[in-house]
Amino acid sequence: MYDDSLSTKTLYAAEDNVAKAIKRGGTADFFGSSLDLRQCAIRTYTPDQLPIMTGVVAGLYAAFGRGVRQQPPTLRLSKRAYARAWYSPAQHEIVLPAREWAFTDIVLCHEVAHACTGCGHDQRSAHGHPWRKTYCAIVAAVVGPEAGLLMRAALDL
Repeated sequence: MYDDSLSTKTLYAAEDNVAKAIKRGGTADFFGSSLDLRQCAIRTYTPDQLPIMTGVVAGLYAAFGRGVRQQPPTLRLSKRAYARAWYSPAQHEIVLPAREWAFTDIVLCHEVAHACTGCGHDQRSAHGHPWRKTYCAIVAAVVGPEAGLLMRAALDL
């Protein structure tokens, strides 16, 4: 049985630590092995690249969003000064705040995983085992398999 009580604070700390390791590059000790992080890359975007990000979301949703909805979620910028990104199941949309940290592959992977599992941030199981499994698979596909392994370890899968 998996513990589905992963707190948002714990999740964000895990994401930050994995992102920092990838940005450092080089190799990382991983349970007695070495992971080569030089092949991993976290892309950053700018708000005017929203059409490119929309294409990334559509591709990821097509690959990982089986059985939830046929159409990929829409992607839009928040009209208010929100401090977080979120997926809204009711509107089937991903909303990004106009903040630099929100325009990265890690954030897109996070929100697309919500869309693929149909879990919004307000639900108790928002970061439960199905979401974590999907999220790690998406990170492995987008950032690199080594990043997926690091994220799996960080999220205790």
